[in-house]
Amino acid sequence: MLLLGSEPSLILLPNTVSEAANLLRQHRDPERRIIMETFKSFIHAHCERDVASKVATSRREYRRLGVADAAILESCTDACEILTADADLHVTASGLGMRSRNLNHMREDYGIL
Repeated sequence: MLLLGSEPSLILLPNTVSEAANLLRQHRDPERRIIMETFKSFIHAHCERDVASKVATSRREYRRLGVADAAILESCTDACEILTADADLHVTASGLGMRSRNLNHMREDYGIL
């Protein structure tokens, strides 16, 4: 959480939680067990917002970015900032006037890339 500050307020989407869980589960035990328990605690500590797949796939960005990224764009309000390591999502969100930060740039700034 170093990159996000000491007490970030995050909104999770089922789409992105599922994608992250699939990646995290690729680790082997005993690391996987620890990682998945930490991820579970992370999920329980933050708000989750549903975006129906019908709504996400109705966005014009869906064909290029996919369901999860379209759902992120759909869920973003003026009060939100998108944090992503996906350059296409970052550029698209910025082009739509949404606040977006590329986590890769933040990692470079902190020297942890």
